[in-house]
Amino acid sequence: MPRLALTFIALLVAVAAAGCAGSSSSATKFQGTERDVAKAIDDFSSAAQRKNEAKICSELLTKEFAQSLRSAGTDCETEVSDALADADDFDLSVKDVSVSGPTATAQVENNDRTATFHLQKVGQSWRIASLGS
Repeated sequence: MPRLALTFIALLVAVAAAGCAGSSSSATKFQGTERDVAKAIDDFSSAAQRKNEAKICSELLTKEFAQSLRSAGTDCETEVSDALADADDFDLSVKDVSVSGPTATAQVENNDRTATFHLQKVGQSWRIASLGS
C-alpha cells in the first residue's frame, strides 16, 4: 500500500475515534471560508464515527485521493472500513486553517500529533485532497 495511503489510514483511525470520544465542532472556532474548511473536517470526523465509508469516499475525499487509497484488489471503502475497525480513543481538533483560492490546508491535532490536511474546493464543497505529516 502506498505510504500516503498508510498515513491516511492511521489518521483516519484517530479521526474515527475522536468522534467516539465526543469531540466538539472545530468549525465554530473559524469564520467565513476557513469555517467551511473546518466544517469539512468535522463532517469527515462525523462520518468516520458513524462508520459511513461510502460518504467518506464519495463525498468527503476528492476523487483522486479516494482512488489513491486503493490497494491490491480493494477499494476506498474497504480501506476506510479496515481503518475504522482499528479505532482507539483519540481527540481531534482543527487548530489552524489557511485558504488560497480553491485550495486550503488545515492543521489537525490529535493528542500530541499534528497533521496537515490538504483540501480542495469541488463545486460548492471542500474535500480532503491529501494528508501530510
